[in-house]
Amino acid sequence: MRFLASFEVPKKKGLAFAKCDSVPPLMLLTGPNGSGKSTLLAEIATGKHNPHLARFLYVGPDRNISRTSVSQAELLQGKFDVLAQLRPRAEGTPEQNLRPFDLLKKALGQISFELNNAVASYYLKHEKIERGEIPDPWEPLRALTSSLLPHMNFLNIEMDSPGPLRCMWKVHDDKVELDDLSSGEKSVIQLAFPIVEHRIRTILAKTKGLEHVIQQKIAVLIDEPELHLHPNLQLKILDFYREEAAKEDTQVILATHSPTMVENASCEELFLLRPKEACKDGENQLGRIADDEEKLQVLRELFGSTSNLTAMRPIVVVEGTKGSDTKLYGALHTGFRQVTVIPGGGKGECKALLDNLRPALKMLHGQLNAVALLDRDLDSRIENGIHLLPVAMIENLLLDPKAIWEAIQSVLDKTPFSSLSDVSNAIDKILDSLEKEEIERRAIFALGEVKYFR
Repeated sequence: MRFLASFEVPKKKGLAFAKCDSVPPLMLLTGPNGSGKSTLLAEIATGKHNPHLARFLYVGPDRNISRTSVSQAELLQGKFDVLAQLRPRAEGTPEQNLRPFDLLKKALGQISFELNNAVASYYLKHEKIERGEIPDPWEPLRALTSSLLPHMNFLNIEMDSPGPLRCMWKVHDDKVELDDLSSGEKSVIQLAFPIVEHRIRTILAKTKGLEHVIQQKIAVLIDEPELHLHPNLQLKILDFYREEAAKEDTQVILATHSPTMVENASCEELFLLRPKEACKDGENQLGRIADDEEKLQVLRELFGSTSNLTAMRPIVVVEGTKGSDTKLYGALHTGFRQVTVIPGGGKGECKALLDNLRPALKMLHGQLNAVALLDRDLDSRIENGIHLLPVAMIENLLLDPKAIWEAIQSVLDKTPFSSLSDVSNAIDKILDSLEKEEIERRAIFALGEVKYFR
């Protein structure tokens, strides 16, 4: 059985009700801002909804590592590990924990200290140590960097008395201390460390002859794993979680807005948390987006991307293709920031897309709707849900002299214009030069193309 089989979270802050009867090994929670993803994650992490399960590790979005100095004397004060710091406190929620990753260096030092003691005890007991007889507890950390950060590798923990502990890495051809790694490199180590430390301590327990002590399962809950990471690295960390969750002792639940992660999640992994306004009283806000991969792929193609699907905003279908003139809508009016704009291709394709989007939207949110905003032409007929631009193409709206004048203020010295009227006159001159071509175009449209024969 997986570590967390199910959960049910009643009203908490902005969350109304969320329930899952079958939690997968890897679970991605996504949805619009304000739907309650962080609240749900933190509430699950307290373990109070599953009191018989006790190994929840919560990693919040605040993961900045402060520079720290650790001495050998601190390591003698007692056992310390990041896993213990990530467990929710009995008296509160995970957000009340101190910043555990400020103590990451101390955790690595503690592991090194315990390893040295374990090796010494092993030698005293057996009077010799053959090469390869003691497993390398740092192997999970080396495997992590080899897979996700191939330009760097863990070297060792330097504890030269009386100086401070130094956690050393090889980055390209340089030796770099933990504090001096980039924010992205630190972030990868932070995101993986709860699982990595669990693996390290499993190996360390074998060295101590305590294999039976460390067989506990863990559930790692991470809020916004995408922070500080390039999209390609986001995909790699997702694959890392997927591989680890395939093992019987680990489960991973993520709350994310990352388009890269949600686009590459499977139907079994991807869950949408709808805003409570999208649900009836007592209705479950949480559910899989699709029951199988085929349905999920259809929805992705229909909405253009998984991010468009999970944004839970009204949809405006416009003519054009992705990366073309669709960007102009946001520049022309701030209202387009409040909707999801989807390029639908030609006029007929836009109308067909609109017909398919509407029932899909109703399933997600009964109050959401989709409309089409199409170019006006000589055969424009207004149909249900279809609205027409006042011009034949969106670019024509850019012929507004005032809009152009305001847009060029920062580079005015590089233009021949000194006033709004200069811009207006320049546009009129261009349009006058195109009059003959426009008359010809309209005549051909009205009369049809005429072929002359001798």
